Amino acid sequence: MNNYAVQMTLAEAIYGPVVLAKDLTTGAFVAIKQLHLASMAKQESAYEGRQVQEDNAMERAVYAAFARAGGHINVLNLLAEFEEAGSRHMVLEFCPAGELFNVVVDSPAGRFDLARAAHSFRHIVRGAAFMHACGFAHRDISLENILVDAHGTCKLIDFGLATPIAAKSTDSVGKLFYMAPEVYQCRAYDPAAADMWSLGIVLFILLVGSPPVESTSVDDDRFRIVHKQGIRGLIALWKIESLFSPPALEVLDGLLTVDPARRLSMAGLLKHLFLQDKIIAAPSAVEEPKSNSKWLDKIFPNRGLKSC
Repeated sequence: MNNYAVQMTLAEAIYGPVVLAKDLTTGAFVAIKQLHLASMAKQESAYEGRQVQEDNAMERAVYAAFARAGGHINVLNLLAEFEEAGSRHMVLEFCPAGELFNVVVDSPAGRFDLARAAHSFRHIVRGAAFMHACGFAHRDISLENILVDAHGTCKLIDFGLATPIAAKSTDSVGKLFYMAPEVYQCRAYDPAAADMWSLGIVLFILLVGSPPVESTSVDDDRFRIVHKQGIRGLIALWKIESLFSPPALEVLDGLLTVDPARRLSMAGLLKHLFLQDKIIAAPSAVEEPKSNSKWLDKIFPNRGLKSC
C-alpha cells in the first residue's frame, strides 16, 4: 500500500473493507477492495464468520475476461491488484456518487423520471451485455451492484456470484427482490435469462421507486398477479400507468415474463426502441404512487437473500 494514501473506509464488504485512497503516483482517487485471504479460503464473511457464496476467484476470472476484451465504460474497471499483509487488494475506479440504489432513493421523488431512467438503464444494459459477450452471467444485478461516477455513468460491479454463461446453473443466488422465478424455485436455469429478469426489476424500480414484488414466490400476492396477468396487471392495479411510455412498458413486459424461454433476450433488448438514444416521452403527466414511501420503508431495508 506504499503507493496509496488511504483517506477513509467507504464500505464493509463481505471479505473486508473497501477504502478510498489517493494514488500517490497519479494523484487520482481510487477505491481499494481489501479481501482477507483467510476468509476467502474458507469462503466466510470477514466479520460474521458465516458461509458466503461470493467467489473472488470467479470475480478475478471475470475481470481477466474484461481485460482481454478491452474493458467497457459501463463495468467497473480494475486498475491494479496485489497481495500484502494477509489481504488481496483490488484497486478499482472510484465512483463518487456511490450506489445507484442511494441515488434513486435520495432523488426528490424517490424515483427517476422517464428520461433519466432510460439513460441510466441503457448504461446498465450495455454493461451487462458486455459481460455476457465476455462469457459470463452476473446473477446479482441490482441497484446496489451498480455504481455511478462523477459524470453520471452507471457501472456494473461485484462479480463474485458470476458464472459461465454457457452452462446451466442450479444454485439460488442474488437478492430476493431481483431474483428470477426459476432461480427462486431452485430449478436448473439459464443464468443469462435470469439476468434479464433482474434487469426488468431494475428498470421498474428506477421508474416507480419500489420493486414490484418482494419475492417470486407463490406466497407473494404481487407475484401471483404478475404470474397471471403480467406486469401490466400489477401496474394497472396500482394505477401508475402514467409513469411509463409504451416502449418502457414493452420492455418491462418482455423482461418480466415468468417463463424464461419466452423472456426478452439480451439481443432483443439491445435492438428495442427504448434502448435507442431518442427518448419517447411518457403519455401524460406523472403522478406519484400513493404508497411509494411505505413500500420503500417496508421493502428496501430487508434486501433479503435466499438459499436452497
